[in-house]
Amino acid sequence: MTSESEHELSRSLRRNYWSWTGMKTSVGQEQITEGMVVFDTNTLLALYEVGASSRGEILAVLGLLGDRLWLPHQVALEFSRNRRRVVLDRVSRFKKATQSIRSATAEAVDVLEKAVGVVVSLRARNRTARSWSAADVGLDRESLAQRLEGALGAALAEVRALEAEHDLRPVDVSGLDQLFEEVDSLTAGRIGAPPSSKVLRDRVREALDFRYPNRIPPGYLDRGKATELEGAGDYLLWREILDEAKRRQALQSRVLLVTDEEKPDWWVINERDEILHARPELVQEMESEAPGTQLTLISLSAFLHAAREYLAASVSDETVEDVVASVSRDSTYDLDVQFFELLRSRSSAFLDNLRHLFLAMGYSVDERRTNRDEGFDLILIDHTGPLPRTVGVEVKMYSRPVPAQVLDQAVRMASRASVDEVIIVTTGHFSSRARNLAESRGVQLIDGRELRRLHEEWLPREELPLELPEVDDD
Repeated sequence: MTSESEHELSRSLRRNYWSWTGMKTSVGQEQITEGMVVFDTNTLLALYEVGASSRGEILAVLGLLGDRLWLPHQVALEFSRNRRRVVLDRVSRFKKATQSIRSATAEAVDVLEKAVGVVVSLRARNRTARSWSAADVGLDRESLAQRLEGALGAALAEVRALEAEHDLRPVDVSGLDQLFEEVDSLTAGRIGAPPSSKVLRDRVREALDFRYPNRIPPGYLDRGKATELEGAGDYLLWREILDEAKRRQALQSRVLLVTDEEKPDWWVINERDEILHARPELVQEMESEAPGTQLTLISLSAFLHAAREYLAASVSDETVEDVVASVSRDSTYDLDVQFFELLRSRSSAFLDNLRHLFLAMGYSVDERRTNRDEGFDLILIDHTGPLPRTVGVEVKMYSRPVPAQVLDQAVRMASRASVDEVIIVTTGHFSSRARNLAESRGVQLIDGRELRRLHEEWLPREELPLELPEVDDD
């Protein structure tokens, strides 16, 4: 009997395909205290998002891992490149929060002044002889502004206090900042080697030409990124983890990937958008590449909780809350809040903006059908193919994730309106179920991040109906 036959006889459903049976790898003491621990880019960049106290506690936990800590080259590269952008985005968020509060004050004064004007008009219609003036009762514009500024002063003070908790400014990360050097000291000798140019090209093609079209995780939801290299980033990271797990399998049989990625090309997500566990394909591929190696995915906040329990790490509740807050900020896709809030408050300006954008991209607008109100906000004509195709554009200016139900409604509208394709645009982002459904239904999704990218690509600043602030490339 050949060794190959013996190998075939040794295989079983339970042993070799257990990842598909609903069995989940719970995070216990073994996952935290044994095996290789890998941090991805977003969890490392969280160090630039949190305050100094939280940062110190997280770095101390990394120090407890010793040689078990390992970074793929892809993570080290993205961390080094993007740390300044993270700090710039943080500074920008505080600036915009202050501007938003002040803008809200001015807008509220406008609304209240109009309401007081209604009272003045009613007095005029009544021709009342009683004496009354808005200024005398403290309802003139200046008095209203003073009251509102006093009421919102506490909010402005809190924004300033929160900003003061951060000690890293853009000027501090222009070169080798202290945090970068601390991470360097913890990870020196524990970073994967970069692939050769040929290997890199082959892996990018493997991702884009085979894995992504067949929805093999991870990373297939990044296929539409600006460059092919960026689109393949998650797979490049994953391939490095597989290779390192294979190299270590005689010594370590566990891999713990700490990630704040929340996309369904990494995780199994239920109908309530709750993250359950790693995709079984990932667990299966790890087992195939490094037999006997168990893969576990965990968020940074959950990892810190577990480190406190199993590594006796000193991690405060405030640090965990800081990390959770940094993830929720990241889930907004680094949108320019001021720009999109302005658009939300002026829906006609938003639609005008989209018209400009789609015209620049080569579409034409079917004004007759758009004005006829067939359910869609815009009806476009796509001239890129051999025959013109009609495209229904549905706009959702939501602050919450756009749910899957919106896609169902849009598909039904498309059937009634006899349009060939559907595009859904939001200034925010889409739920995981919505993204999965869009891929199966052939619906194109444009979230806030993609919308900003399209503006930068297709619309010069002078053509914008509203000013879009510049995005720093660093």
